[in-house]
Amino acid sequence: MKQALKLILSTLFGACIGFGAVVLCITFFTETTLSEFFGNMGNIQLSRLLLSCILSLTCLILAVFVQIILHEGGHLIFGLATGYRFVSFRVGSLTLIKEKGKFRFKRFSISGTGGQCLLSPPDKPYEQLPYFWYNAGGVLMNLLTAILALVLWVAYPEIPLPLHLFLLFSFICGFFLALMNGIPLKMSGITNDAYNLILMHRDLNTRKYLALQLAVNAEVQKGVRLKDMPDEWFPNDEVTDYRNIMQVAVKLLYISRYVDRKEFETAHVLFSEIERHKEEIVGLYVKEIECELLFLELIGERRKEEIERLYTDKIKRYIQRYKIMMSSKQRLLCALALYWENQPERAKEIYEKVARKRDKYLLQGEVNSDLDIMETMLREAQIQA
Repeated sequence: MKQALKLILSTLFGACIGFGAVVLCITFFTETTLSEFFGNMGNIQLSRLLLSCILSLTCLILAVFVQIILHEGGHLIFGLATGYRFVSFRVGSLTLIKEKGKFRFKRFSISGTGGQCLLSPPDKPYEQLPYFWYNAGGVLMNLLTAILALVLWVAYPEIPLPLHLFLLFSFICGFFLALMNGIPLKMSGITNDAYNLILMHRDLNTRKYLALQLAVNAEVQKGVRLKDMPDEWFPNDEVTDYRNIMQVAVKLLYISRYVDRKEFETAHVLFSEIERHKEEIVGLYVKEIECELLFLELIGERRKEEIERLYTDKIKRYIQRYKIMMSSKQRLLCALALYWENQPERAKEIYEKVARKRDKYLLQGEVNSDLDIMETMLREAQIQA
């Protein structure tokens, strides 16, 4: 019921915004006042109104899509200009990567983000990491293209209506995105570009955390497992601020190495320790921590009350949402089928499906690790049977 109500309210809200945009466009381009428009609504043909709605909404959607691409393109251009190297470029869930010298598309998404440009850091000490232009590039690109769209919109009023509308919406969307990322904000616990810049300006360690995350991500996409990366990349630093998303991210990478090494008891202790601070941690990371704790409980003590505590409806939905893009969720489903649902054949099917589709996953190092762990689980289950 709650989800249905949320869907209805969001749909109505979107419809109101769309109708408002259409009314403003019609009154502006036809030199009709708002009072005249509403007074003569009965004389307006329904087909004309629908056509205006479709045209305006199409231009708006296209402008949003283009501005998202431009935002991530800004990160890419300014990052490459300051020594970073290309890793991946994502809009929505469509992700462009360079694999074995060739570009190809894969699917991946992160809740709370419309896109993401990931680069590997230049080979410099983190104290000298050129962080400003890489982080500010998206805002600058949105702002520059918004101004350009406004100039063209004003300078060429006689161009075709669809293009005129597109330029207007490009200005509005570009300016809005520039504000949303240029004013320091946390949205659902996720920090925007301006917030990250402030963190890195104030704290040298935050620059180190950014460099580590980018370096690890680049290697994971190449197929390198966490356990095979240099030890010095994973300092066991104490988390002093659990609201600092970068500190927590590096800590989670450090703990995840123990899972990859199959040192499950140590991983369970460390994940349990960080879970105690879940009220301070961004929601996305809390779900990841709970998924890993659920997995570790399934292959460990298998306490019924603990599994039921962790395996909530919220976590079930999270698993279903990301199971196609993240092999770690398939590893969890394999453990659930094997140890909770007592369906060894189902567990084997999950493993075989991941093995067949391994090349489609973005995080190749993660899928290599998860397949290895699932193989161990199935082999030990067969021995015990």
